[in-house]
Amino acid sequence: GKVEEQDEDIVVVSGNRLGKGFLVAVVDQYNQVVTSLPTAGSSVSLSPDAPPLPENVEVYFRQNTQYSNNGIFDFALLKVTTRPSTKIKLLVSVSIDKPKVLEYSSSSTTSRILANESDGDSLTLSLDVFVRNCQYGEVKAGWTCIKCGENASAVKNRQMFTVASTEKSCNSCPDEAFCWGGNNIAPKSGYWRTGTRSSEFELCPNEDACLGTAGEEDTEGNENGRCDEEKGYSGRLCAECLNGYIQAVGHRCSKCPSLTTSILLTIATILGSLALYAVFVYQARLGAQKSKSHLAIFFKIFTNYLQLTVLIGGYDFEWPEIVLQMFDTYQQIFGTTDQIGGFGCLIEEGNLKIETIYVQLLVTSLTPIITAILAAIFWALFGIGHKGRKRQVLNGYILTLTVVLFLLHPVIVKRAMEMFSCQKLDDGHSYLRADYSIRCWETNHLKWCYFVAIPALVLWGLGIPTVWLLFLLNSKQRLNQMRTKMRYGFLYNGYKRPRFYWELMNVYRKVSLAILVVFSSTFDKHMQALLALAFFVANHVIHVENEPYTDKTLNRAEEIGIISPGITVFCAIFLIPGTLPRDYKILLSTIVLLANGTFIFYWIYGAAQGLPSALKDSFPKLYSRFCLKGKEEEISVEIDSDVGLDSGPDSSSNSCSDSNSNQSCVAIVTADAAPELEVSVGMEIDDENTVDLQKYMNEDNLVPKTRSFKRSGIL
Repeated sequence: GKVEEQDEDIVVVSGNRLGKGFLVAVVDQYNQVVTSLPTAGSSVSLSPDAPPLPENVEVYFRQNTQYSNNGIFDFALLKVTTRPSTKIKLLVSVSIDKPKVLEYSSSSTTSRILANESDGDSLTLSLDVFVRNCQYGEVKAGWTCIKCGENASAVKNRQMFTVASTEKSCNSCPDEAFCWGGNNIAPKSGYWRTGTRSSEFELCPNEDACLGTAGEEDTEGNENGRCDEEKGYSGRLCAECLNGYIQAVGHRCSKCPSLTTSILLTIATILGSLALYAVFVYQARLGAQKSKSHLAIFFKIFTNYLQLTVLIGGYDFEWPEIVLQMFDTYQQIFGTTDQIGGFGCLIEEGNLKIETIYVQLLVTSLTPIITAILAAIFWALFGIGHKGRKRQVLNGYILTLTVVLFLLHPVIVKRAMEMFSCQKLDDGHSYLRADYSIRCWETNHLKWCYFVAIPALVLWGLGIPTVWLLFLLNSKQRLNQMRTKMRYGFLYNGYKRPRFYWELMNVYRKVSLAILVVFSSTFDKHMQALLALAFFVANHVIHVENEPYTDKTLNRAEEIGIISPGITVFCAIFLIPGTLPRDYKILLSTIVLLANGTFIFYWIYGAAQGLPSALKDSFPKLYSRFCLKGKEEEISVEIDSDVGLDSGPDSSSNSCSDSNSNQSCVAIVTADAAPELEVSVGMEIDDENTVDLQKYMNEDNLVPKTRSFKRSGIL
């Protein structure tokens, strides 16, 4: 006989049967099954082909010899047990009365023998059988491959899985996933799988963005899980945003407005930021002029509190939605250069080849330089309109830089530190938490770290507070002098003199927290929360022990500003498991809001106490109308008590009653009076807070300045 080439090997799983077995049929030259074969007179036998099978190979059939059933021989339950990845041969022998064609059929595999008349009544067919390796979803038991969860009657047993082909036992289905036997496994809602061969399930930074898998029929193509694309979520861990969306706090995606609206929002945000900076600078100038003015100090305390709260929002805890909204609001107030409302959308619209996170890093890092240029332009224009006040212009420029950099400093540190916050996933790569589309420590990422992030941290993150500290230490003996107060008074006004450096402690506190948030991100979330809680407890103890402010209300405000974010972190410890009932989440969210609301209300109470003084200094007529009900005499008395000249122990020696005499008339100006006399009156006051009044006492100089002198309490 002649054997035609076999189309495919018979593939079997070691220790498992070949489906329902296989059929052998006898056909004639017309390819028709010969159904007239005698049932008992024709038979087919199956045996290992010569040479003998390899050692430790077992071939099992229900029956090795089958008799014809209408020309078809059915070999059921073929099972081969041997070392996986082994090829063997099986010999099929048929005994019939007349020479015909022997055909083997199993799936698409077909081989046939064409018999000649001279071949007699015996035909043979050699079949190649390949025992494949164990596949994904199967485990090895000796030389047998067993599919996990197969033929399991109980649901619990069916929920076994494996994603490797070399494991010896099936794994229990993890709590974060659904399992349907074999390697058919998919994540639940809120989790993400890095690949079809991964058995690790990562908690999504924003659990609502990860939809998981709807069911067993939904796993094909969704082995990693599905993102809520209708709300703009996509990518790795569903932490990326589709085109037309911008990332907000907590890895939430917000839909971008139209291009025109984005431009208007960007302009409005920039103008709002400039207005905010102007208010702070103005209040800082008042604080330098009036030692009793605490409104500027309350603004500093409020800023410190908001910036600390925004920093703890960087933890990937299971924050409730309402808490995330609180973080988002705070960041919009004092994180304007970090995430300008509409600026990110403009970057997306521009289709730049640079990732948005890198553009934001570059803009944030250049902000101090931009601030210095804009401040120089403003004060240069101011100097043109106020000739002869060079020192006032220089003082204003330095104060503006101090105030604005104070507000921007935590934003710069936070953005630069984000470049080093990476998460390693099960695929072996680390990804930037701020943008999971970026692989960490590769060429492009390292370039931005080395040339932008690290210089920003060194120059601005550490350089700014270090320069401030050096200036304060150098001016330690001149803190009461007008020049020092007008330049750096924002940093030490309101503090006890032994604690004049305390604002720098607050700055380093925020830097330390930013570093803690980034470098503890590789720890367990409970450990992260405990470290953050310990940080706030330590800072609270330090504050209570020192009480650096001169006023009790200021000390309490600062204390509550440390306790409130500490309570927020404490509540996060209970939110981390993510399995709390809804009522408990509502309770914890309420505690967080009450803690932060307590600070807000106390701050409003304290700031309101300083509002009349600020109103009196800035708008005396409004103060007179609303606070003193139009009593001009009372406001004159109050102004006289705040600003004036100190005649010293011998008042007659400082008397300047004789305006025509050539006697030099020198008066000592009180610390509170000096700044206002120089700014509003134009007096030349030296570093020792003394002024020569002789040139102001002649008739020509006295008349034009009468109203200014009256307002300053000199006349």
